[in-house]
Amino acid sequence: MATLNIGAKSSDPRERDLSNFAPFGFWIVTKWFASREGFIIGLMLEDREQQMEAFGSTGFEAKKFAKFAKREFIWWAGQKFKFRGPEHIALIERGIRACFEQNPELMKLLLATEGLELIHDLGHPEKPNTSLPAKEFCAILTAIREENLKK
Repeated sequence: MATLNIGAKSSDPRERDLSNFAPFGFWIVTKWFASREGFIIGLMLEDREQQMEAFGSTGFEAKKFAKFAKREFIWWAGQKFKFRGPEHIALIERGIRACFEQNPELMKLLLATEGLELIHDLGHPEKPNTSLPAKEFCAILTAIREENLKK
């Protein structure tokens, strides 16, 4: 099966736009997030000011906030949850889904990958404490794609 390797540094614009670094914003309830990466990183920040800055950032700017994350807990709606616990994973998926649902051009791009296996191989081993392992990221995107192809 042919693959599509999603990554922000790719020369293929499809792979860049499907990456969490791409500047596709979205809302969850009354909060705006400038990118999926900013959302994912921001969840890991206890400091409210840093969290809001991360939520409003995209791409490599968002990634810079990861250095402030202790990766023990995440913070959402005034509550603290275990890092990589079920609430954390569910929030990440909620954010990714919201981004695709609110950006029709991004959803169209994802649907156009029908028949391709989505992978996220950056050419080096991923860190053991990553908030969203590549397999989970690709599984979420594949699930969104398959659910929407059935509609």
